[in-house]
Amino acid sequence: MSTFGTGLSGATVTVKDSAGVQSNAQVLAASPTQINFVVPATAGQGSATVTASLSGGSTISGAAFVSNVAPAFFSANSDGKGVAAALALTVAPDGAQTSQYIFDPAAPAGSRKGAPIDVSQPGTQVYLLLFRTGMRNATQKTVATVGGVPVNVAGPVAQSQYAGLDQVNLGPLPASLAGRCEVDIVLNAPFTIWRLTPCHCF
Repeated sequence: MSTFGTGLSGATVTVKDSAGVQSNAQVLAASPTQINFVVPATAGQGSATVTASLSGGSTISGAAFVSNVAPAFFSANSDGKGVAAALALTVAPDGAQTSQYIFDPAAPAGSRKGAPIDVSQPGTQVYLLLFRTGMRNATQKTVATVGGVPVNVAGPVAQSQYAGLDQVNLGPLPASLAGRCEVDIVLNAPFTIWRLTPCHCF
């Protein structure tokens, strides 16, 4: 995709917040049926009006609610369910690092399932890297379990590559998950419990 900006494929988006302040939003993707954009960080909390101006001069407006924290995960099938759009980072005893998707990226969206993660190698640490949005301003501690086993949580923090994207890392995953096959990933984030499944461990 080309460089992100306030306009993409002829579409622009503005957000008027609860104080009546209007800001341009960064447009990430635009199609005839959908526009993805990042809510401006300066937008005040509360009721807001979002207006999209499309190529050809037509506009459409709708109501939205801006909150300081509104957690959401990215799933591999782009439907908010099933396997997470996540990576497994393996750190070998000598410090060498390798990463893999925890799903089969070659499968078409809608049919992606969990891929095996090896947590059985002695001296090797494996971490899950999850991607989400609406979490970087959270002040409450996030706790997590994988397969019902508590794991350490690092983050969420702003992911530097994409605007609006947050990252949270879990691990190292315990070796007791070996042989468990599909397991749930559960994060007790502020206000909501988020459950993603499956994560294949062997």
